[in-house]
Amino acid sequence: MRQIFAEEHLAYQIDDVGGVHPAVDQEFQRNMVSTVAALQSHRYQSISQSIEIALSHLYADPPNYKMAWRAMLLAVEGLFGLKFPHARLTPEEILRRLLPVVESAYKTNSTAQKAARAILTGFQGWVDASLTYRHQPGVAGAPDPPADIAILAISHGASFLRWLADLDVDPSKSVQLCQAGDTVAPHKSSGVAVEVGQSSA
Repeated sequence: MRQIFAEEHLAYQIDDVGGVHPAVDQEFQRNMVSTVAALQSHRYQSISQSIEIALSHLYADPPNYKMAWRAMLLAVEGLFGLKFPHARLTPEEILRRLLPVVESAYKTNSTAQKAARAILTGFQGWVDASLTYRHQPGVAGAPDPPADIAILAISHGASFLRWLADLDVDPSKSVQLCQAGDTVAPHKSSGVAVEVGQSSA
């Protein structure tokens, strides 16, 4: 039975006495469910596919944390690229491209602006951390990340995806804001997919 769960990349696992539990934990599952739900638009199809790949690696037996993290990074890069065509996801570009968008989005709330700027700093750190596990031609591969760090990073990546999707509600305005600032799909057999279907019923 455990082998079936692993082969189907289910979001659950069986313990030694036959109990079924989330493969990571319930909070992680809720986070992934809400992220998948926020990316239902056809515009985000490739991003959803990257999340599906991340989950398939995460729920494999044994889990491939490095590949799962890389797939989540690819999803974030994909959404960032949709919002800011031809821009690479780097700490510098986050500040250059996203800061004007964030300041405009929360322009009537100075406290929210301050908090959002701090979150952008965290986003920059997440990108730096994620890039350390990206394969680079001619460079020795990074060792596998510890499970706790990888799961934390994947969860944070999902949260950043939701935020970016929310800021991407009107893509044309986002691009206009970016240009003005320059001058100054879920695994079909995973628990996530099932729960999203239930929540949208």
